[in-house]
Amino acid sequence: MSERFALARIDDERTARVALSYIIPLGHEITGGLLQAHGAVQTLRFALGEQPRGLDAAALAYWRNYFSAYNPAHVDRSVQFAREQGLTLVTPDDADWPTALDALGSRAPYALWIKGSRPELLTRPLSERVSIIGVRSASGRGMYDADRLAVGLSLQDVTIVSTASPGIARAALSGPQRGPGGAITVLTHALEDPDAITPNGFLASIGENGLLVSECPPGRAPGRDSLQSQRRIVAALSAVTTVIESGPQGEAVQTARIASALHRQVAVVEGEPGSIGNLGPRLLLEEYGATPVRNRDDVATLLTVKPLAALSDLMPQANRATSPNPSPEAPAGRPQHTPTSGVLTLSR
Repeated sequence: MSERFALARIDDERTARVALSYIIPLGHEITGGLLQAHGAVQTLRFALGEQPRGLDAAALAYWRNYFSAYNPAHVDRSVQFAREQGLTLVTPDDADWPTALDALGSRAPYALWIKGSRPELLTRPLSERVSIIGVRSASGRGMYDADRLAVGLSLQDVTIVSTASPGIARAALSGPQRGPGGAITVLTHALEDPDAITPNGFLASIGENGLLVSECPPGRAPGRDSLQSQRRIVAALSAVTTVIESGPQGEAVQTARIASALHRQVAVVEGEPGSIGNLGPRLLLEEYGATPVRNRDDVATLLTVKPLAALSDLMPQANRATSPNPSPEAPAGRPQHTPTSGVLTLSR
């Protein structure tokens, strides 16, 4: 069975993208550029010896080193386990692919693994999704603000996007579980056993009226690259990224900076003046031009606004967030691929 994942035998885009997700760090820029320009099958051929144009020989040799530890048998076992657990594989050639992620350019996910009752949440218009994120050790006021804002937006049929971190994120996800908007939880780890992370069944309950999403494939341990992937996906899926309590270098602020670079709206709920949790929101207000919000109506107003420029474009160079796609020479469109026989399917 593992022969179907042998690199030399892979001849379809889905299987090639799955293989790459086990080999290359998530969001790897060289890999992303090759995928944009040539597709996944041809990218594997470059790894096996074909020469891509315009890539430095030293960089190519370093990139090929990633493939030395590839284990097709491990990938085969992991994919089979994913199928048994009811996971769905989504790639850019699928109708269920969220086109909002294309804004990430060469750092767009190779593929997504999803589980839940509402996969259509990924393909809703961008203006119907809002992320609510913040610190883990949240105050009572912060938890209340997150829950109130999330419930209010969900009742207006807005999908809430967040992580599974304790604190603000979980408070934001708890309310929409029964609302029409539903919720999307973006995880750093693979989806094969979500209850191992939240033994109380919290993530399973999200899947009942929403969706669990991860770029990290089954059987692969999460790392720094999967944390960065989580931030990118949360920012790209959301028309408005809302920060409630964060330190100035916290995960929520880092995600908001990515959202700014993607020309998305950034909002903050201000906390107690002088509190540690208010430092991140104040930073975003004072140095990144974020918008203060108090309730769902304030956020709903932002959903109707199309920004003329990224917030980071308005800031001095020293304060700008690093672009998620710093290679403007990479082609913008996705190459079209003709399906072949024996294509890997992993569907609901």
